Amino acid sequence: MLSFRALASLALSFSLAPSALALTYGEAKSIAKSLPKQYLEGSDHGKLCEVLGVKIMQDLMPGATVMNGVSYRKRSLTIGELDLVVMKNNVVTDVIEVKCWSSYKKAANKADDQLERFSDYIGRCDVDFSLDGNKIPCNAFGNPNINLGKMSYKDAKSSGFDYDLNFTRKEILQLIKDARATYSVKEPVVSTPKPTVPVTNPAKEEVPATTATGSSDEAPKNSASKPVLVDDTEDMDDLLNWWNEFGSNQ
Repeated sequence: MLSFRALASLALSFSLAPSALALTYGEAKSIAKSLPKQYLEGSDHGKLCEVLGVKIMQDLMPGATVMNGVSYRKRSLTIGELDLVVMKNNVVTDVIEVKCWSSYKKAANKADDQLERFSDYIGRCDVDFSLDGNKIPCNAFGNPNINLGKMSYKDAKSSGFDYDLNFTRKEILQLIKDARATYSVKEPVVSTPKPTVPVTNPAKEEVPATTATGSSDEAPKNSASKPVLVDDTEDMDDLLNWWNEFGSNQ
């Protein structure tokens, strides 16, 4: 098996041309906005850099499968996690560690340590490789010529990094700031107009009098009341008969 240094030299020979990275600021911002909010909080933005790295490698290697976060375990012990794993025809061709640290030297040293640890398990099937709980056949990592590399900010290549994110650290921080601003923008509150209730006159309305027949028609205006003439001729005759019989004797 090739030593780690030999594998690293192969990775170095596979450098990216400046024109190979077509990721624009607008595309990077859209990627950042698609991430859960917690990945943009605090000073650690490693997950954003990893996701951007996936896009860059996809553009660089059309048709390849680029995986983020492949873990490898031995029994119940997690040995490590690989930031970017590039696979073609079911064979891993590249493993890349992404480090977005303020100290480029420390970041490069950390990435080298992780890659060296992984190199000890290339071609071995006594470990389990998986992505999100789904196992990856160990023979996929059997390629002895897997390219091992490091990725960071655009201005970190002078510190020994092999791939860059096409953005400086300052630009990445601005990208995060712009993406976070979209979370704080509240949607305008649209008030639903209340239905207009017609106002009625509180004064009581006059209710037409109801006639004996149940009709509510009003009586004709300016009509004078006329006396009712009663035919009492029969009553007068009875009274006279009573007086002639009883009253005259008193």
